[in-house]
Amino acid sequence: MNSDRRVIRVRKAVEMPGEGEEDWKIIMMIAEKMGYNIGNYNNASEIFDEIAQSAIIMKGISYDRIEHEGIQWPCPNSNHPGTSTLFLDKFNTDNGKAKLNPVDHIEQSEKASKEYPFILNSGRILYQYHSSTMSRRNKVLNDYANEAYVLMNMIDADNYGFKTGDRVRISNSRGELVTSLHESDQVAIGELFMPWHFSEALVNNLTRAELDPYSKIAPFKLSACKVEHIK
Repeated sequence: MNSDRRVIRVRKAVEMPGEGEEDWKIIMMIAEKMGYNIGNYNNASEIFDEIAQSAIIMKGISYDRIEHEGIQWPCPNSNHPGTSTLFLDKFNTDNGKAKLNPVDHIEQSEKASKEYPFILNSGRILYQYHSSTMSRRNKVLNDYANEAYVLMNMIDADNYGFKTGDRVRISNSRGELVTSLHESDQVAIGELFMPWHFSEALVNNLTRAELDPYSKIAPFKLSACKVEHIK
């Protein structure tokens, strides 16, 4: 690690409110209620020491060491400085070279059509997290974003007669939802973007149930659909 690198340490800002407990204590209490003794610990540092004993890449890291400096794994012993760059000169293979596996391009099974002229992309935004069951309790985050919407390119909006603020129905053969439309140059012509943080507009109901044969991930990023005014 470079000696001039800044190390930012995160410390507890406030004490636990009310009857709140640290996560590790809660886990131990649950285990006890289930009839299991998963160990005797006094603090998180002791738990980390046990992790370091089990994981070779963490063996040289401890709370005492990271109190004074940031340490990146692998760090196999207490005298090791840590590894700022994991693969600098070679990869962890027999010959030191990376393994690249080419794959054939396969066309998507779903494309835009006359009936469903838009390709819908779904994803996250900065101000909410996953299903937002926790982040939506925060007023500061909600002041930035607290309602579902769909982004449509301004040229598409003009061609189809939409404008920012319109309530629209997005649908395909799998389902439908209602949301607000925003004109935007952040999406290409023929494409839409919609965040999936908002329970009142479950965009994943429109996505396909297919799975990639290798990653086993659903194609959340490509769903043909149509957009209609709500009269």
